[in-house]
Formats: sequence, C-alpha cells, structure tokens
Amino acid sequence: MHKHFKYTTAITRGIAKSLPAEAQRMDHTVEPVSYEKAKSQKQSYVDILRNKLGLKVIELPTDETLPDCVFVEDVVVIIDNTALITKPGHVTRIGEGTEMECCLKTLGMNVVNMAEIDPLAAVDGGDVLFTGEEIFVGVGNRSNLAGYKVICDTFPSYAVNAIVVEDALHLKTSCSLAKPGVIMVSEENPRIQKMMKSLQDVATKNYRYISVDGNAIGSNCLFVDSEKLGPVTIHPSLKAYPLIKSAYDAIGGVTLIECDMSELSKVDGALTCCSVFISI
Repeated sequence: MHKHFKYTTAITRGIAKSLPAEAQRMDHTVEPVSYEKAKSQKQSYVDILRNKLGLKVIELPTDETLPDCVFVEDVVVIIDNTALITKPGHVTRIGEGTEMECCLKTLGMNVVNMAEIDPLAAVDGGDVLFTGEEIFVGVGNRSNLAGYKVICDTFPSYAVNAIVVEDALHLKTSCSLAKPGVIMVSEENPRIQKMMKSLQDVATKNYRYISVDGNAIGSNCLFVDSEKLGPVTIHPSLKAYPLIKSAYDAIGGVTLIECDMSELSKVDGALTCCSVFISI
C-alpha cells in the first residue's frame, strides 16, 4: 500500500493509576475514568496490534508521576528512520519523552530532541498528521510555531504545513489518516469545518475527505499496512459511535477493525494517542 506505513513494531506504554484523578482533560464535567475498564480496553488495543496485525509490541513501563504517559504519540514524531522527541505543550507532561528516547536509541533510530534545538518549541504529536506525502502540524492549544519550525528543519524532505487549531486539544482530535490519500474528518461544528478548509487550502497533494457524523473522536482512526492482514484501518467502537459506520465502510480497500477506547476518551485519548510505529 505505502512504504511509510509498513510497520513491524509498535511502542505503547502502561496506564498510570494516577490517570483518572490527575490526567489533563479539556472538559472537566465528563464522568470519571474507570482505571480497570481503561486498562482492559488498552489491553484489547495491544492485542489487536500484536495478534491481529502481527506486530512486535514494545510496552514501556508506566510512571505514576506522569499521569498522561499512556499517550505516547504526543512525545515523539517518527518519520522514516528519524525520531523527533517533542516537548509536550502542557507543563505536567514534560518528562514523558525520556523513556521513549532511551527506547528508540536502543533500537538504533536517529533520535533528535526538540528541547535541545529550541527550548521555546512545543509540540504534542497529536498535532502532527503525516500522510506519507506531507506533514500537517496543528498550532494552537498545545503546539506552537517554534515547534512547527523544528519539524520543518527535522524533516526537510517533506512539505510541512501549519494549521491553526482552535477550541480543540489537537489536530488529530478532528481528523486523521484512514489510509494513504484518504482523511477522515469530523463535522461536529463550524470550527472543525473552518480548520479543514485551511488544511485543504495548503495541502500539496489531493486527498479524499470522508466526513464522520456523531462525535469528533469518531474521526480518529489508525492506519497500518500490516504484513499479516495487509492494509488495516482501526476505528472507534461502533457501539460507542454508531453513526460512524457508513463513513468507515466508504474507505474501501482496507480491513476494518473496531476498537473501543471510550474510557480514555474521557481524558481526550483516542486510537492514535496510545501507540507509535517503526520498521526495524
């Protein structure tokens, strides 16, 4: 399907028991997280990666002093053989990248540390959408222009486009890659429509955009071109988000696997948040 998404290995991290009480969240009125249920759903997620997709899964140890550490996507951007350790945009998350950096260096990756390049730079990986052709970086709540500039310099082979993110945690809260050439988009409100119009205006490639009704998190999906099943799109639970079914059926050419991560969604977690992928 696409050389960039033929992964062999996924990296995840355990859920801290401190997450339910201390993890960051946009909406503090959402009901509390059940640690046991979140842990069970996360295990099902890992089982899909390991058993259905046939990936090697490296599970980093949890850290109770870092309640958001399960969301490994935010601490690194990996493209080709280069891993950029980011500086997350919330002060409580500084330090989450240390374990990831050690792991990737051990695996022989070319590791670059954003904080060493520009101490003022900030990027959450959830704001970085790599399509295999170019990079979109959400700038707003958690990521800044200095971080965007570091991404431009770190991955000079690709066009890098800044997208203003308003009233949302991350860019990939509202859109994600369903497969190369296809972007899932939430149409929850006019803000998202405005943001996606900006993305389409600056994109250097042509994409097909599929709208997902019902809930913004329903547009967050995970594409892997696995050796075992071929092209796979992991999508949110149809029980949790029944309106998304027709959108995912419209992708075509992929095996669809649903995964319920609804418990972590209470602290703004989604499918892409809990893993990063490499080929080694």
